[in-house]
Amino acid sequence: MMRLLSICALLAMAAGCMAFSMGAQEEETFSYQGIDKVEVKGEFLAVEVTAGDGLSVSMTSDLPEDSALSPRNYRVKHQVIGSRLSVWVEKDPGTWTIGEGGRLLFTVPQGTDLAVETVSGSARVDGLETTSLRATSVSGSLTLSSIRAPLLVSNVSGSVSIDGFDGTLSATTVSGAIECREVALAGDSNLTSTSGAITVRFSSAIEDYRFELSSVSGSLAVGSIMAQKGLRVGTGAVRVRGETVSGSQSYR
Repeated sequence: MMRLLSICALLAMAAGCMAFSMGAQEEETFSYQGIDKVEVKGEFLAVEVTAGDGLSVSMTSDLPEDSALSPRNYRVKHQVIGSRLSVWVEKDPGTWTIGEGGRLLFTVPQGTDLAVETVSGSARVDGLETTSLRATSVSGSLTLSSIRAPLLVSNVSGSVSIDGFDGTLSATTVSGAIECREVALAGDSNLTSTSGAITVRFSSAIEDYRFELSSVSGSLAVGSIMAQKGLRVGTGAVRVRGETVSGSQSYR
């Protein structure tokens, strides 16, 4: 009997540590265990995600005051379904103006699959190793540092900055620049821009890659080799495909 009670107690404790399903909540600070996927839609808010050593996904916020004299006109909501956490911004009904922006600050365990989407807000991800990482924006800057993951990043007019990366990369902008430093590409990767420049500085030997580059009017450079229109060079196992219209491309 005592053994049965002990087993039941252990099961109850385990269940209490696991994520569960719940309706939408409006809280500006929270923490959950058992989360393996986080999706954030920050709209005009800045989103900052840092990988931590713990087991919990937590969020704090730095938002402007919400009062009758200075209404914020939006709410930050979240929902847990199984092991997935979704966070989003919901505007108040009939809203015409939005109060000054703020920040959503997350700490996530290593291995957490992450998708961050903003419109005008910036997004920053630091120190994460995972199997899936996606960051998108329209005009907000995207900054990723010390990342080990398959990475998909896209922007329209905002910049993309990657500093310290190991994995496969798909990066796309329209007019924003793509700047990568200390990069080691683990598999075939693609970088695309219309008028924004693409700059990649490798942490591994450039001989590890082969390049397939094209541009309508932008200059192309791989190491000391320069060209216009198109450039195919290298015999490495990992293919790097770069495409621009008027933006320059430089790989070293």
